[in-house]
Amino acid sequence: MKFYIKTVDKYLLLEDLENIKGDIELTEYQFVKSFTKNDTNFEDDICDLGIDDLDIIHRLNVIELDSLNFEAVLEDCRCDLSAELFISAFWLMIGTNIVDFIIPFNSEITPDDFRNDAKAFITAYKIKHNIDISSIESDVERVFRGLHNQLNIRCIDTDEDHFRSDRKILDYDNYKLIEL
Repeated sequence: MKFYIKTVDKYLLLEDLENIKGDIELTEYQFVKSFTKNDTNFEDDICDLGIDDLDIIHRLNVIELDSLNFEAVLEDCRCDLSAELFISAFWLMIGTNIVDFIIPFNSEITPDDFRNDAKAFITAYKIKHNIDISSIESDVERVFRGLHNQLNIRCIDTDEDHFRSDRKILDYDNYKLIEL
């Protein structure tokens, strides 16, 4: 099983913690809460989480997606779609499909391309806006490659890379501190 270090914003961690509060033990919740209150665990409100459960990474990535500037992403990826229309179809797609672009780099299940995500998005876009955008599938796929890169730029596979941090690392699977 792979082990990842994901660098996240303190407020993203707190939002996720509140979302899972009912699913974890009170002592685990309190441990993570006390971790977030200690400023020495953060640098510019950023901390490092150790994670081996891809579902946790997926959950954190969905929260992170909510804060992305999609206008900039679409512009960077040279995709000529309205950000407003893109976002509404995007959330429809996320809610109804398993998507590949959220999977971390170097995962044994990371795809070589994001055609399936592009096709799922094109379907969602047609459902939501009654417009067929299949002619720009390659542009849409490029957007998902960009989103994948954006989400995973700070997610490191510890088997593949040497990782060192001056900050304490929270094992977000087992709710304890770890040392690498």
